Amino acid sequence: MKRSTDRILTTHTGSLVRTREIIEEMKARLIGKPYDQATLDADIRSGILDVVRKQVEVGIDIPNDGEFGRRGFIAYVHQRLGGLVPREPEPGEAMLGPGGERLLFPGFSEQYDKHFRFIWMHPDISMDEVANTPANGEWFDLTEPVTYVGQAAVQHDIALLNEATSGLDIADAFITAVTPNAHRYDRGIEQFYPNKAAYLYALADAMHEEYKAITDAGFILQLDRAAVSADGAVEAMDQGVEVLNHALRGIQ
Repeated sequence: MKRSTDRILTTHTGSLVRTREIIEEMKARLIGKPYDQATLDADIRSGILDVVRKQVEVGIDIPNDGEFGRRGFIAYVHQRLGGLVPREPEPGEAMLGPGGERLLFPGFSEQYDKHFRFIWMHPDISMDEVANTPANGEWFDLTEPVTYVGQAAVQHDIALLNEATSGLDIADAFITAVTPNAHRYDRGIEQFYPNKAAYLYALADAMHEEYKAITDAGFILQLDRAAVSADGAVEAMDQGVEVLNHALRGIQ
């Protein structure tokens, strides 16, 4: 990872606005309507090539793929972790959040939840059919011990970003990944693990493979929501740091 020794190297948070084609095709997949996977793959590839080039053109030193191949920062992970099945949030669960801010500001949260799916969408694409679909994928049922099954997917991400950055004048490039601590609302843990801590460490072992693949490929690994808790307890935050450190063991 290069340092800002001569000037401040610029980057961004990770997720960028998808193209209209990607949004339409991902929406169709989400609601079970016909779509062509080959077309979606091609649109994601061309979108990534274009968005990386645009980042460099506007002066971004450390670009990424815009997360174009993912429905959301957290939602993608159930496709890479064996044993997790998406579920609907239970009444009141959607009001939880890091540090309990949704409970502290319920009025704002209620308004935000009605609109956040539309903030970054193309104005000509109707989101009415996904109005009640959880967008961030934080709620899962555990159906078997968790494993990592995303080897091919992460290598595909790496290959696309390698292709997109080839020949461009950049300082570095990064790939985002979800953290074990994002899985605060998973159900069925007690069927396979003695406690929540044991489950988080199992998630850390699984995600370690994805983290190492990214850094071994020479990319910066960006981890969001590294250590959070629903109630903001210091003990839970400390445990989150320990779990993440375990997931990052041996990674330079």
